[in-house]
This record gives sequence, structure tokens and C-alpha cells, in this order.
Amino acid sequence: MRFAIISNPASGAIVAGKKARLLQIPAQLLHAQVHGLDTTSEQELAACARELARKHEVLVVAGGDGTFSDVMNALAGTDTILAYLPLGSGNALKRALNLSGDLTRAAQQIASGCPRTVDLIRCDGKRLAFMASVGLDPTVLRLIGSSPSEAGRRFRDYAGATLHAYLKEYRRSCATLMVDGATIKSSGLLNVAVMKQPYYGFGLKMVPNARFDDEQLHLLVLNSRLLGALGGVITALTLGNCVGEFFTGRHVELEFENLQEFQSDGDWRWQAQRFRFEIVPKALKICY
Repeated sequence: MRFAIISNPASGAIVAGKKARLLQIPAQLLHAQVHGLDTTSEQELAACARELARKHEVLVVAGGDGTFSDVMNALAGTDTILAYLPLGSGNALKRALNLSGDLTRAAQQIASGCPRTVDLIRCDGKRLAFMASVGLDPTVLRLIGSSPSEAGRRFRDYAGATLHAYLKEYRRSCATLMVDGATIKSSGLLNVAVMKQPYYGFGLKMVPNARFDDEQLHLLVLNSRLLGALGGVITALTLGNCVGEFFTGRHVELEFENLQEFQSDGDWRWQAQRFRFEIVPKALKICY
């Protein structure tokens, strides 16, 4: 197969020059060139991805979950096969695809792997994702995004931002959830995650039963207080989160009493009071 590597110069805490050096050996192993490090916007990166997709069978995204998501959305509706080299902060996909954190070994896995078809989530009819959430999570990401330092991407800083968001920023809301037409009422909602794979960033296994290929959305609904939420994080770092309520379905609608923030694939996206999610079966081919 013909490979090309695309990387985002602005993602994560690694500068473009260092990314180029880190990708030299993976590029040699895949007989590929590295592209995208000279782009200056999400639009330029998307255009670069579309151009590469016309000439190569597999486009290898070297970056974080957000960069993979941006490329995936830029190529929606095409037959391009994607692969992933983890160069981000949280790297939820690395765990979900069982990839090595070492770029050389990850490239070897891609070279010897085969394309597999996975499902995706359509969010409000305008964006595809493999993980999404409404509530506390995107509030934390907004706070992290405003951090001027590279250290803002370390786990302890996420933990600090989570505590700050919980105590000062986030306001719980009553909500109505509809899962395949069944109505669920929730008061004081903390967070709703809609997942196609088990992991958040940093190896947190928040929705253990989520799968890429079961044609179901997997929901985690959290109403817990601080100690319960911390308990969920602790179990997520070991056997898998066991805090909250879990649901599955193909169509999900959420309605809140006030504006809520939304994130997908580790990046803050928008605010709304109503959200709609649906399964998109067999939407993407990933080589791993």
C-alpha cells in the first residue's frame, strides 16, 4: 500500500521541527513522506489531507486525537484508509487501537496491519467523532485550551482544571435524554459521554464496554458528586470505570435547561441546549 504521513504543526506540546525529527524513522519504515507541518490553519491541513488522499491509499495521521478527527472529517465520504501515529497529549486512540506509544513500533504495526472498518458518531448532523461529551468534560478542555504553557497538557494539569471546573465553572443542569425513543430524566447532570471506544485520554477507561464495530452508541451518564467522580477516575485507571449509568442505542437526543458545552475527540467544539447523536455504521477504515 502507498502511505503518506500528515501532521499538524499546532497540535500537542511538540514543536514542528521536533515532530519532523521524530517522524523520520516511521517515514522510512512506511516508505512515506511527511506533509502538513507547513500548514497554518485547520483549513489548510484539511486541504492537504484531501490532496494526499487522491494520491495515496493510506493516510497516516501523526498527532493527537483532535488532529485525527479533523483529518477524518475532512475526508468524510471518501474511501481513504486512515492510520494513527500517537503524537498528542491524551492519545485516546492509541489505547483504543492497541498501538505502541513508541513511534517506530507503531509504524511497524501499521505497516504489517490491515484495514478494519469502524463505526463513528454523527454529532448534530455536522461532525463525525469516535468520542464526544456534554457537560464537565468540555468545560475542562476550554480551561486547558486557555493555558499558555505546554505544561497545560500534562495529566496533573488536566486534574487541576477538572477540580477548578467542578468547583467554580460548571453549573449542573436538569436534562432529558432520549435513547432510541426511551426517555430518561436527570437532575443535576454532571456529564454525558457518547462513545465508540472505551477510552478518554491518558488511558482512562471510562466506558469499558464501548466498541468500534458493534453499531451501537455507548453512553455514560454521570450525576455523582466529587468523591464519586474521583472514584470513577481511579477505577478507570485500573479495571475500568464503574461509576455512573450506562446505556446503548443508535439514536440519542439530549435537552438541557441551560446552555451546555460540547467536545468531540478531545477538542472543545460549541455550546447548545439540544444535542443529537446517531450511529454511522462502517463509516471509516483504519489500518492498525
